[in-house]
Amino acid sequence: FNIKSGKIDAMENKHWYGLILAGGSGTRLYPHSRENRPKQFLPILGKRTLIQQTFDRLKQLLPAGHIYVATNQKYLPQIKKQLPLLKRQNIITEPAKRNTAPAMALAAAMIAKADPQAIVASVWSDHSVGNPKLFGQALTKGFETIARAPQNIATIGVHPTSAHTGYGYIERGKLLQDDG
Repeated sequence: FNIKSGKIDAMENKHWYGLILAGGSGTRLYPHSRENRPKQFLPILGKRTLIQQTFDRLKQLLPAGHIYVATNQKYLPQIKKQLPLLKRQNIITEPAKRNTAPAMALAAAMIAKADPQAIVASVWSDHSVGNPKLFGQALTKGFETIARAPQNIATIGVHPTSAHTGYGYIERGKLLQDDG
């Protein structure tokens, strides 16, 4: 992806994949969000739902065939309805609800089976992104960094506005390379 021109080089990103994590029950937005219709399936910020907006952001960088969704079985009908471009084999349903890390591990293993050189970016299905272009640039830089140094993990974070025990914090390591 050339950030300046906005063009995607298909050879450059042929091993790039996006994983949308969409198994949460959305309890933090109650009463609008309920277990049978969590916040990722609601049109909270515009006409498209949060998961549709997430898919749209990834679709700017990746072909639809390189986008996966990890969810639980009960949300499968909603995923299929809201993301008609997503192939059924790209929807990974957890055999048992075990939270984020096992869902990511299962999806990463399935993607790696299809493409052993895969670089996978996992993103949440229910986030608001104020500047999608900047997000795309950051994601692209993450993909490029891991392509150069595959033993590492790249994390995109935001500066917190306040402390909260329900969220994790990132301690930055040394800069691998600053290429602008």
